[in-house]
Amino acid sequence: MFLRCHRRKKDGKIHRYWRIVESRRTSRGPVQRHVLYLGEINDSQLASWEKAITVFDEQHSAERPLALYPADRPLPEHAREHGVSIRLDALSIRRPRQWGACWLALELWRELRLDSFWSARLGSSRQGTHWETVLNVLVAYRLIDPGSEWRLHRHWFDHTALADLLGGDFALAAKDTLYRCHDRLLDHKEALFSHLHDRWRDLFNATHEVLEQMKRSDPPTAYLVGTPKGRRNKLEADLANRPWQQAREGVEVKLLTQEHETYVLARSRDRVAKERAMRRRRLRRLLNRLKELAAPSMRPRTRDNLLRAIGAAEKEAGKDGRHVTVMVDEKPDAAGAYAVRYRLDRQRLRRSRRREGSYLLRTNLVGKDPAELWGQYMRLVEVEEAFRNLKGDLGIRPIWHRDGQRIEAHVFVSFLAYCLQVSLKVRLERLAPGLTPRSVLEKLGQMQMVDVHVPTNDGRELVMSRYTEPSADQRLLMDRLRLVLPEQPRPKITTQQADLSTDPM
Repeated sequence: MFLRCHRRKKDGKIHRYWRIVESRRTSRGPVQRHVLYLGEINDSQLASWEKAITVFDEQHSAERPLALYPADRPLPEHAREHGVSIRLDALSIRRPRQWGACWLALELWRELRLDSFWSARLGSSRQGTHWETVLNVLVAYRLIDPGSEWRLHRHWFDHTALADLLGGDFALAAKDTLYRCHDRLLDHKEALFSHLHDRWRDLFNATHEVLEQMKRSDPPTAYLVGTPKGRRNKLEADLANRPWQQAREGVEVKLLTQEHETYVLARSRDRVAKERAMRRRRLRRLLNRLKELAAPSMRPRTRDNLLRAIGAAEKEAGKDGRHVTVMVDEKPDAAGAYAVRYRLDRQRLRRSRRREGSYLLRTNLVGKDPAELWGQYMRLVEVEEAFRNLKGDLGIRPIWHRDGQRIEAHVFVSFLAYCLQVSLKVRLERLAPGLTPRSVLEKLGQMQMVDVHVPTNDGRELVMSRYTEPSADQRLLMDRLRLVLPEQPRPKITTQQADLSTDPM
């Protein structure tokens, strides 16, 4: 990386703008990518013009205006009181940390007005800990990169810009603070559900009928689950005579009602293509390996070793290994080798291809539209995905996190993260169809925050925390989602540094 200065003449004056640029090698030669924009710095040759920035002065613990001048020009007399010469040649970049996904998580948190909801209920500790901010950290972590609270404390928090975005420090991720935050959550479950009910209605224009259904819903009396292969085999003949209905673009469903239960056969075009490509890849790999084992030069010398090699290849192919029949001679040939023969079971493969991309659902919600049932099942799949990581987390918690209330609070935090994910998904459906919440978080997660340190001629240091400039596709994504980047944080200037020449060491 290096500094790049852009000069522009405006109103008869020369303006100098500074950027940090990264050079990349390509097939067409080096290409420069702008990483950080540092802005305009005063030119002392133009004493009639002066640009100041607001900085936090650590020596006086207050904000004040400061005019910056490059050290290659003398500091003008009129700027002696509030000007400083900075040594751009000694600039350094430190502490890169993930910024974009954290910023988006906080935007979603505020969009649901969870900041005001929890601030009013959780309050602060005697030591000044704002519990709503701690909960915000926990939920952002669960949304972006879920894991245990211990990992959040030991590693994750320091590698993100959450402290910068929340105006806090590492105290937000102290392990005792994280666990104690859980103890304050469960009393507010019902109030939270009412709050989310009203907020989602306002944000997404939910109809009165849907909201009434939410109020009357009783999860213990209804179920919607996938079915095992055996039951599908029994119903296959009845389902074959049913017509396909379109649930949404690329998704078809069939409906079958039997004995107070409804069965929904769903088939997704995208899932067909995905499963077919995976099967082809596994079968190609298996057939290539069998071809190698059948060659005399590659064949193991003993029958046991040959069978083990074939078993390993079939295991790698998974359930698709059953589409290939392999036979090994019981006795060796004249050269002492065991012949290998194999063939593709095309009839079985055709049966499997007919089932690609489809799955059978079972529910006691008789009389429901099959497209609606499919949509409900997809939402249940999303919920399951959001909570799947809990299985591992609960086993690696410190021992005092094993009581029932803490575990329930742990699940509650995951529910809050799921609420943010749902809000992002609905926004994507309206503004950027085809994108998933995970892909958006990963794309914006590539935006980093760094600390730019610039020493001054008087021994101090100017520190500018800056998030990196978004790439073209990141900017396009934010424009589609109507997200507006915040202003860059205000710089800080350190107190006078000690004179190292007097150090006895």
